[in-house]
Amino acid sequence: MRTPAEHASHLITETAPAAAEQFVSSLLNNEQKFSAQEDTLFDYKRDFPHSMSDSYFSAIVRLIFAFHNSFGGIAVLGVDDKTRSGGHNKTIPNIERLNTRLRELSGVSINV
Repeated sequence: MRTPAEHASHLITETAPAAAEQFVSSLLNNEQKFSAQEDTLFDYKRDFPHSMSDSYFSAIVRLIFAFHNSFGGIAVLGVDDKTRSGGHNKTIPNIERLNTRLRELSGVSINV
């Protein structure tokens, strides 16, 4: 079984540069829990929504728009807010579809 860091790194490195693995590792403490606090630039989400039309997806969209309209931010998928453990997301986000949906909702190009 993979550690949370290995799982997160595996998901990130499939679509992101090698620096992403180092970034994820920097967020973990000795117990392999994500130690960074959520704030205006950083948020954990346990899952990516299965549907791009439910209320949970709406919450993700509000978060993305809030980041876009401020100083940017990072949403880490697959991390439980309460336990700070990783590896929970079972849905691989379709980023192209998400970007299309964001463009439809906002009228501007927002790429995640």
